[in-house]
Amino acid sequence: MPLLVPLLITVTLTFGWLWFFVRRDRHPEPLWLLARTFAWGAFAWLVAAAFEASLGRVLHSPLPLVILLLALLTAVIEEGSKFLAATTAVTEVSFDEPMDGLVYAVTAALGFALMENVTYTLGFGTPAATWHALFTTLAHALFSAPQGYALGGLHWARVGGGWSRV
Repeated sequence: MPLLVPLLITVTLTFGWLWFFVRRDRHPEPLWLLARTFAWGAFAWLVAAAFEASLGRVLHSPLPLVILLLALLTAVIEEGSKFLAATTAVTEVSFDEPMDGLVYAVTAALGFALMENVTYTLGFGTPAATWHALFTTLAHALFSAPQGYALGGLHWARVGGGWSRV
C-alpha cells in the first residue's frame, strides 16, 4: 500500500503533462499513434537502462573525468533512445505539420519517464520516488523538445517549406 501513492503520483503527472502538451496541437494527433509512440518511449527506457547497466563498473571510478564522461554518455543514450522512439511516427500520414514533431517527441519522452519513475519507485521507495517523479517527468519532456523541433523541421523540409519562410 505505501508504494501505491507514489505510483499514482507518477502516472497522474505523466498523463497530466501529456495532456498539457498534446492539447496545444491545433490539429490533434490520433490516439492510437500517440499510444504507440508512448509505448515506444517506454520500450526506449528498457534499451537505455540495459546500456546504462553495462556502464555500472565505470561508475565506481574515483576519477571526476570518468564520472563526467559517464554522465554525458548516459544523457546521449537516454536522449538518443527517446529520439528513436519519436521517429516511429514520422512516416505516418498524421505527421502533417511541424508541431507534430514536438508532440511525438514529448509523448515518447513521457513514456520513457513513466517507465523510469515506476522502476525508481519500486527500487527506492516512497519519499525519493515522489521527488523523482515530480522533477524528472517534466525534465524528460523538456529535454526532448529540441528533438521535436528537429523532427518538425524534417517535416518542413519534406514538404518544401524550408526554414526561410516565416
